[in-house]
Amino acid sequence: MMQMRLHRFFQFFPPEQVAFLIEHGREHVYDHPTVIFNEGDEGGSMFLVLEGEVEIAGMTYSGHYQPISKLGPHDFFGEFSSIDGKRRNARASVPTSARLFEIKREHLLQALENSPIGTTQAFFAHVIDRVRRFHSRFFKEIVQNQKMLLIGELTNSIMHDLKSPMSIITGTSEMIRKRHAEDEETVQLCNLIEMQVKRVLEMTSEVLDFAKGSTTIVQKEINLNTLFPYFKLLNQHYFQHNNIELIVEDVDISLHADPDKLLRVLQNLANNAAQAMPNGGRIEIRAREKGDYVEIEVADNGPGIPEDIREHLFEPFVGEGKSGGTGLGTTIARNLVESHGGAISFTTSSEGTIFTICLPKRLDVPVVSRNKS
Repeated sequence: MMQMRLHRFFQFFPPEQVAFLIEHGREHVYDHPTVIFNEGDEGGSMFLVLEGEVEIAGMTYSGHYQPISKLGPHDFFGEFSSIDGKRRNARASVPTSARLFEIKREHLLQALENSPIGTTQAFFAHVIDRVRRFHSRFFKEIVQNQKMLLIGELTNSIMHDLKSPMSIITGTSEMIRKRHAEDEETVQLCNLIEMQVKRVLEMTSEVLDFAKGSTTIVQKEINLNTLFPYFKLLNQHYFQHNNIELIVEDVDISLHADPDKLLRVLQNLANNAAQAMPNGGRIEIRAREKGDYVEIEVADNGPGIPEDIREHLFEPFVGEGKSGGTGLGTTIARNLVESHGGAISFTTSSEGTIFTICLPKRLDVPVVSRNKS
């Protein structure tokens, strides 16, 4: 349990004012989800977080609260309205449980008035910095949500427009295959056309599901000695055209997974690798068993991931500046992997990048934490 005097907030005050604030403050314990105050409520007290977690959220134009920040021990909140006495500009709530310490406005102002000018300046500098960071994060969240909404609407429209021409392509392919049923090469090409049509529709549907925040996983027992060659069949012409050598390891490994979703993960990672190697290169897909888990690697010999985006690589729109794509490839890949109870990570250097996907073999195997892979 944190000692009250050690809370970071009290570093701004001399010992006699710390004692004053502690004497006149009040401790609150919350053992269930609770709203401390809503945006627009009258200003008043500020709060120190002693234990647990507090969520700060702002209201969007649509009238919904958008999380801005999570606060933990040594953090504090509500000081802005406590200083100026105006209405709250965000909502503060306890998601599960927390122990807070309340300092009333009149006591905070008295402590500031009786503290050295340097103390007051340091406190206000900290408050201003927090407000700046909160607003910056909030606006980024709003922009991202608006982008996702727009992508969802556009994808839905594209799907509607695609269905008719794709049906014509599929029907024409079926007719050609029937007319040339004795020509093995023609039959294979028609099968490939229909597989690619199916893949395009599934890819579009998955982007729409992601934009809506819903992902359906249908897991069944699959073997990678079937999935990997199928992936190579679907992509070999594209990679050959772009001078990419695609190496798919021959493995005999079974696991429970959604084959279409797993193909999508491999597709996104391989496409990103190919786009990073405009002059050609090598992509290798391999796998190994590790106890109750399967590790799949997608490795390339490209220039590596730029250092300035590595930390945020799995966030939406990080790579949207590149030619082609939505900037959602790695985000969707991680979403699909985690929907399987797995995790995805990467290592990168100037000699290439390796993405590692860790998946449970069976449904009864514990999920993988993000830092386990």
